Amino acid sequence: MEHHFKLASLAAVIFCIGVSEGGLFRRQIENSTYVSTEPWMECLNKKHEECIVPNIDQYESSFSNPQSVSDFIQNRTNLERLADSTQAAKTCIQDETKKSYCEGVSENDYQIDYEVAFVADFLAVSENLDAISNASTSICLTFPTILQFAEDDFSSCLNTLFSDLQEPGVDQCEAVDNLRSCLITNVRSWCGSEAGDLAEIVYDFVVSNDVGRRQLQNTPLPVSIFNYCYQEPSILKRSSRCSNSSSSSSLEVVAVVVVVVVVVVVVVVVVVVVVEIDVVVAVVVIVVVVVAVVVVIGVGVVAAVVVVIVVVMDMVSAASAVITIVLVNHKNFYYRFLLKILSTF
Repeated sequence: MEHHFKLASLAAVIFCIGVSEGGLFRRQIENSTYVSTEPWMECLNKKHEECIVPNIDQYESSFSNPQSVSDFIQNRTNLERLADSTQAAKTCIQDETKKSYCEGVSENDYQIDYEVAFVADFLAVSENLDAISNASTSICLTFPTILQFAEDDFSSCLNTLFSDLQEPGVDQCEAVDNLRSCLITNVRSWCGSEAGDLAEIVYDFVVSNDVGRRQLQNTPLPVSIFNYCYQEPSILKRSSRCSNSSSSSSLEVVAVVVVVVVVVVVVVVVVVVVVEIDVVVAVVVIVVVVVAVVVVIGVGVVAAVVVVIVVVMDMVSAASAVITIVLVNHKNFYYRFLLKILSTF
């Protein structure tokens, strides 16, 4: 017998697409009985009999359809019980691995060990149980057919990732982060904010540890890039290590910041010292400039042109300020994603 903990599309390993295929734990049982002298088969059967059956099989009916899933996960006590059972299965499997019938079994045959450990570790975090419970009201549980649209959009996110990775000099880790944003946005759009929050938690949990990243081997995602970019939790460290173009990007950001700072200084001097206009007007001008700084840095533009025009009529007239920011970044992921959305109407 072979059991798989279905890890579906990363969007909601424990929720969305997994529900459409039978729940958190999708059991695949073949009618025939294995007769094999292979050591890994005996080891696997023992783990199934001693660990999976007594701890996990009891929940199969709870994840048989979307409504039963919703009823089960909205009760946090059920999730806590599931977490305890999964942890017991994990410990049991670890003990079974030390038995004589599991000697000589290669690490490649330990897939069930890693899958159980992954789910057990995820459910061991209290905040993760809260996120699962909150997602019980998702429209994707009420109308499971919506999941098909979410799956289609996830495929689109993957296509964008693979396309970006083909571009010369691409920042691979930035492309991976764009995949994260695309995935979470799609889940939140189709299945609701609570499901999106869960997808974000699941994604970050998957990529933040070795056991989680190992599950990527069951997906079309480029595992080596994920291992490379997420060896450490810090996004700044990840970007500096992975980026093939981080130096030029940093110089662009520094240049933009320097330009904006100079503009701020000029505005303050001209408005407050020379023009001597109303203080409120000066404050408004400065606030607008500061907002421009935030926009420039937040969007991650490649080029920005800031023009400040101060017209002085006389000592009594007011001054007017116009700030124009030109964003030039045709490769920006969010820009392309917005165009994709608009093109559907």
